[in-house]
Amino acid sequence: MSSPRPAFGALPVLLVAVAGLGLAAPAGAATRCKATQAAARRVRARTCVVAKAVPVTTVSVDLLPGSQATVEVPVLPLPGGQTIIGTGVTEVIPLTGRLGGAVVGALKLGHDIPVGLTSANIVPGAVDILNDPACGGAPTLRIDPASIVTIDAAHPTRAVLGFRSATATATAYVKLRLAFDSRMSLACDAPLTPTGYSETPLAVKVSGKVGAKGLNALPLSSGPTPVTIGVCLTPGVPDRPCTGAPAGYPVKIAVQLQVAIGLKPGR
Repeated sequence: MSSPRPAFGALPVLLVAVAGLGLAAPAGAATRCKATQAAARRVRARTCVVAKAVPVTTVSVDLLPGSQATVEVPVLPLPGGQTIIGTGVTEVIPLTGRLGGAVVGALKLGHDIPVGLTSANIVPGAVDILNDPACGGAPTLRIDPASIVTIDAAHPTRAVLGFRSATATATAYVKLRLAFDSRMSLACDAPLTPTGYSETPLAVKVSGKVGAKGLNALPLSSGPTPVTIGVCLTPGVPDRPCTGAPAGYPVKIAVQLQVAIGLKPGR
């Protein structure tokens, strides 16, 4: 509103006063009443500015079958010249879920579309990350089904759908909330024990070219991104924070996604 607030506070009083004058005025004062009413209308026109609604288009990004993350785990040394069992591997983790966001402002034909992503619910598959070659490949570290990837609210995640370039690009700021099931002893037949989760922030740049299927099946990928994953090694509940100090595992993560992007204009 362009006028200061006191004008709005005075306006009802002014309208009541005008109505009172109209009721109390004699018949011969009709001309003065009409002039006063016209003045009140002019006051309302100057003080009431109607804000135009900004259009908002809801955006959904669904991960299609074939979406995955490739994790490179280097050989991790231990004191005494030994290494962490099973390290020096590359594993593929399937990904499912959805991201959500919005386009604020009108969609203009022939122009790039900026998208703000505000939510994510991505579930990594419960696959074995490390195995013990001395035990016939028995797993020693497995992703727990309670693990999830969410948007990192501390950083805005923005994507651009390029009209002329027919591309999609984004830098996604996410949190990897990972819980693991870990073998707690050297015995080959030892069961995997659930642990609490640890959160790791990750910024990953993805891009892709729009193909024949358009936004219904858009490929997006990233190069290997270095990150130190927090791994809880303390027995606990997978959907609760780790009760001990997580260990840091340096890895590289690359994503290969197939997504369907939906745009739904607001009403």
